[in-house]
Amino acid sequence: QSYIDASAVFFPPFDGLSIVTLGLVSTSATYLAEGQACVAAVMATGFTARVLTPAPLESTIDPTNATGYCHLAMVAGHPAAVYNISGESLRYCRANDPLGASWGTPEVLDTNHIWESSNLIIVNGNPAVSYYDSNHDDLMFIRATDSLGTSWFPPMAVYTNGDTGRYPSMQVIGDYPAISFKDDTRNELYYVRSTNIIGRGWPAP
Repeated sequence: QSYIDASAVFFPPFDGLSIVTLGLVSTSATYLAEGQACVAAVMATGFTARVLTPAPLESTIDPTNATGYCHLAMVAGHPAAVYNISGESLRYCRANDPLGASWGTPEVLDTNHIWESSNLIIVNGNPAVSYYDSNHDDLMFIRATDSLGTSWFPPMAVYTNGDTGRYPSMQVIGDYPAISFKDDTRNELYYVRSTNIIGRGWPAP
């Protein structure tokens, strides 16, 4: 899989009938804010927020180069993004307002691995991320210690048997976080559910 050096761009609300020219894009994500569609895209023009309705507006999320894969979620009423920085770090950033017109200081979640795909959701009230460590071929999990994502528990490995953890999809199932993912070694789809509500323990899938 090839990567491009680019930064991620955030596009808050736009008219669904509008055509948005993004340029060179390696990945994108969408979410709903105050009933309006928003888009984040990793592209060569910078990690920027642009409101297309009612008037154009741009704001920088993170000027550092990214290398694909971003994911969005609403965290305490504001959009938040998790994204990769050129094989250097996994980062999280939350907007200062409900539409993403301005953004806070990015939080570095992990610096020991290279991340390929990630998934951001709310787990027991706090933001949490599942992601694939493409350096060690493992499925990883990390959760914030607070509801805004200003501090985080250390990352933990969920499953490490072979080349596993690609394309994670995480949801809360019966109050416990659960992840489905691809195992490349066996070419199978796996599912695993945490043994506690904050995701600090994981059985074999």
